Amino acid sequence: MTCTKFLKSPLLVRVSLFLSDVPTEGSKEFKGSGSIDNEWNSDYASSSTPAYKRLYSDLKDHLTAVLKKSYEDNFIGVEVANFREGSIKFDFTVYLKATTIVNEETLKDVIQKGEGGSNFTITEVTVEQIAGPKPTTSTTEKPEAESGLEKWKIVLIATLPVIVILVIALLVVVVSLTEV
Repeated sequence: MTCTKFLKSPLLVRVSLFLSDVPTEGSKEFKGSGSIDNEWNSDYASSSTPAYKRLYSDLKDHLTAVLKKSYEDNFIGVEVANFREGSIKFDFTVYLKATTIVNEETLKDVIQKGEGGSNFTITEVTVEQIAGPKPTTSTTEKPEAESGLEKWKIVLIATLPVIVILVIALLVVVVSLTEV
């Protein structure tokens, strides 16, 4: 799979990343942007410069570590693209397994907190889910009290035969002791 972000202005950089070894079909895909509070270097505008390559690698490593720590085996991959001026603004795409319980707000919080990553502080994070199943809330779910009552009935039904057997065993012991 090739993911490409096209130039929107002269300050944006076109970056193509290949995730051919990572299956992303059917995954949850989130696109977003963020800002690093570092000074802009004009070398970040060209993907051929060492400064660009270092920032790209460091930022991708940071995001990978943060997302792996939070989502473990559900994390598939992350892409970073389009460094531009304004401190250092950038775009990203995150791929998570379709079964991952996550929404836009929780992913934004994980990225901003940066736990498990390097020394980047990412702010002004925006996230939008663009593919994969979205979390839903079901209106057919039973209220907690009703659900708890049903669990109590199941426990009672399951333990009642055990209690009856214990009472019968106790009566047999009592009767046998009174006959002696």
